[in-house]
Amino acid sequence: GHFRSCTTMSRVSQVSKDVPENKLPKSVQQDDGTWVGKGGEGHKFRNGPDAGPKPGDTVVVVGAGPSGIHMAHILKKRGVNPIILEAGNRVGGKVCTVVHDNVPHEMGACYITPEYWVLKDLLKEYGIINDIVKLPDRDIYLEDTSKHPEEIIDGLGVWAKRTVKEHFVDQKAPLASSLPDGAFGPHFILHLKRFQVAHRRVMGGSTGTYHGMMPPRPSPEAMKELTQPFDQFLRDNKCQAIEKMMLIAVTSQGYGRLDQVPTYLALTWFTAEFAEAFLQTILNPKSAEPVITLFRGGHLKLFQKMVEKDQLDVRLMHEVRKIERGPGGVKVSGVRPGAGCAGGSSTFTVAGTHVFVACPFVPIAKAFSLTPQEKRVISDLRPNTFCTHLVERAPRGTGNPNNAVSSWPDRLVPSSRMWNLANMYAERWSWRAVGTKPELAVANPRNVFEQYSDNASKPWDPAQICISADAEVAADKPTEGKQVVVCNQFVEEGQSRLPDGSIDVAFLRKRLDEELKLQGVSDYRVIKSFPWDYFWHNSAEGIKDGLPWDILEMQGDNRTFWIGGSACFESINDVTNYNRELMHHFLPPQ
Repeated sequence: GHFRSCTTMSRVSQVSKDVPENKLPKSVQQDDGTWVGKGGEGHKFRNGPDAGPKPGDTVVVVGAGPSGIHMAHILKKRGVNPIILEAGNRVGGKVCTVVHDNVPHEMGACYITPEYWVLKDLLKEYGIINDIVKLPDRDIYLEDTSKHPEEIIDGLGVWAKRTVKEHFVDQKAPLASSLPDGAFGPHFILHLKRFQVAHRRVMGGSTGTYHGMMPPRPSPEAMKELTQPFDQFLRDNKCQAIEKMMLIAVTSQGYGRLDQVPTYLALTWFTAEFAEAFLQTILNPKSAEPVITLFRGGHLKLFQKMVEKDQLDVRLMHEVRKIERGPGGVKVSGVRPGAGCAGGSSTFTVAGTHVFVACPFVPIAKAFSLTPQEKRVISDLRPNTFCTHLVERAPRGTGNPNNAVSSWPDRLVPSSRMWNLANMYAERWSWRAVGTKPELAVANPRNVFEQYSDNASKPWDPAQICISADAEVAADKPTEGKQVVVCNQFVEEGQSRLPDGSIDVAFLRKRLDEELKLQGVSDYRVIKSFPWDYFWHNSAEGIKDGLPWDILEMQGDNRTFWIGGSACFESINDVTNYNRELMHHFLPPQ
């Protein structure tokens, strides 16, 4: 497990796993005055360590999501006093675990892969590493298409082999249609290995390695490949037999359609090491680490624990309106809705030496007087739409009751007759997702705690579940005999929006109703919907112009650090590694 069979490691998080950060080489200044991290092997920075905060400084962190909380954690450990300003009424950002009938439901980020080293180090530090559980398998619902009849396939691996067979049938390979699905397992492995080779070639530069969660600035030749649509990259590198699997790995995670998302973004998420995790589950199924895991007590639990144990100064309901930067420091001001007399708003002002922007850059940009370069890099960012719905419904009565997820991959293919805007393409049964005793799901579907214990007389302590991110959901009364599931919708950038740019939730709910009725689900109710401006990312043209690397190089300008999903990639793995990369340069451990 943990990708140990990889011959070429490409993430500093894995290198750092065995080497304490204070033993890693410091940044080196170049002849042109710029700096290169990790002793000249890492990323290029325009500013040296002196541009960062010093022990004893007070800094302002805007945003209490995973990136903001994690950065505050690092800063406080190194003697800096962080003040976190959060516009909402809770911490966690897109980590949004709601608790309904004592069951945690993940309405935002939740999955952990084997390469989440930084996150796992945090889990160990806060004593909750044992809360990780393997995500059970999934039912794949196939539609009646030209490639296959309507069918329910039990398991992602079984479906993956079927998709490889369909690829070879399409290519009119001799005997392909007459061979069983299982005969195509070696071809799946071959195409995954081709993908690994191609990934390291275009993302790893001359050495095949890179630091943090970003590759070195690509060569012009590599940039041509990285800005083309991802499905074209798969075809060009003769690994198109895994294209259908990428519907689950990339599109269903909210990162874009395969025929639209730039290859750079897809490869940032689905790395050569991620591919290795899939290979190991095939080659060494008994010893391989599970590809996908999650927290049985809720993903939000970690960040709530970090705030509590670190005694972080988090100020909720603080909406930032203005950020002033000058030679002597920064001043951040705004309003606190409902905090003034008679329930009106009041104002606040917080001063510090630096500001760390850990929220989406585009909405907060109006609070700044931006430099031309800041305007250039921020104006190119745009989000997709990702909406999760907490739905109570009667059990489907189809599929394997031991599986936790149902997927409709045909609904993610634009060329399919099943394609429609805002399709409901996946559903997760939270009770089963965090459980370890599937037989209890049938025998006693309400006793979520008993399944966590080998001794039924000592059930798992309900106090281990995080505090619900939504009081309305927590207060909702369940209906006997029903299941509560999380339904997912993804919409690419620019779609399902109102004239003011906000998400058209009414349209998404209408599409959800249509989808559930098409699936024969009639006895249901939507407890609550959670729409997200998700995956702020650069356009292909912006990537070609080098904007992600420009953001990295300008870190520390004007006493400002730009962090979080807008700076690198919308995943907890990426934002925490990005934080470590920045602070190793600007505030290295002693």
